Amino acid sequence: MRPPLITVINAAETVTPESPAYAKAELAAQDAFLAMRTLRGEETAGAISDGDAEAEVCVVQYCDEAGFETLTRQGPSVIQNDRMVTLETPRLILRRWREEDIAPMAAVHADPEVMRWIRDGSVRDEQQTRRGIQAWESEWESQGFGLFAVELRSTGELAGFTGLSVPHFLPEVLPAVEVGWRLGRSHWGQGLATEAAAAAVRFGFEERGLERIVSITQVGNDASERIMTKLGMRLVRETVNPTCGRRVRVFELSSDQYLATTR
Repeated sequence: MRPPLITVINAAETVTPESPAYAKAELAAQDAFLAMRTLRGEETAGAISDGDAEAEVCVVQYCDEAGFETLTRQGPSVIQNDRMVTLETPRLILRRWREEDIAPMAAVHADPEVMRWIRDGSVRDEQQTRRGIQAWESEWESQGFGLFAVELRSTGELAGFTGLSVPHFLPEVLPAVEVGWRLGRSHWGQGLATEAAAAAVRFGFEERGLERIVSITQVGNDASERIMTKLGMRLVRETVNPTCGRRVRVFELSSDQYLATTR
């Protein structure tokens, strides 16, 4: 029996070769890890090794997105550090995550209408939300970008999230960075998702020097497609999300296209 290749960040138990999710998670993490290095123009030779922090982030995110409950993580509350990134728009503050964000974000995740177009449409509880936020914060540490908590400037209320992430759940588009958003239903129809996502796109191109940004939505989610169009993105592919079997559309915006619209 070979030793485990991957350990999971803040793990109460490691992913072992006997775990049902091991083989799939290992391959997905390997692909995501190499794609991440390629995206940053770094050397990609060699396999990931046990304990590699970036590989751990990849597998944590993949397993969360694929819904593997065999991987349990326990650890500190949502991590904060001194390298805070905060963006402001006319109505919103985009910031890093705090412990007190878990409950309101869990309320967003508990709404079937919000989750209708997310993977298989399942709602998520508070513990799943906590694990997700920990994974999002880990991506900030490893990549220098991630998902922002979206706060209303007028009230301080948490509306949801927007930001950038590597779409490990769809390996065929890698290497890539995706812009995404998820707001509570009471904040729909006000242009807030577009406002937040536009700030995240600007951050990706102007502050992180990305060459392209994609956005992925399930077929039938017309509201998200309208936001992607408003961001200047164009449809480049229709395929199937292998984690849930649903058809998705991939939109894309290059840095050249973005700069052409901002001059």
